[in-house]
Amino acid sequence: MKDQPPTIMTWKLALKIHGSFLAILGAVALLAEFSPIFREAKEACQRDPWALLICYLCWFALYGVKEFCSWMIRIDLAKVRRENRKSRRK
Repeated sequence: MKDQPPTIMTWKLALKIHGSFLAILGAVALLAEFSPIFREAKEACQRDPWALLICYLCWFALYGVKEFCSWMIRIDLAKVRRENRKSRRK
């Protein structure tokens, strides 16, 4: 039996997760543009090469957390689909 395509609820959940992550990124981008603290951090990145590396590592870690959460939700949804398939067969 072939796997069923993702349902509308799956797409809505994925859209909520990725949408909220994009909202966080947008908020950080706005803060980086208009906040004096972020402006100072940006200037520090231009002066010190290690600061830029740390910024990239933080973004990479944030992206990794987002991907891990998405992966865990996909695993949970796959379990629910399997259980639903089993209950329909009985």
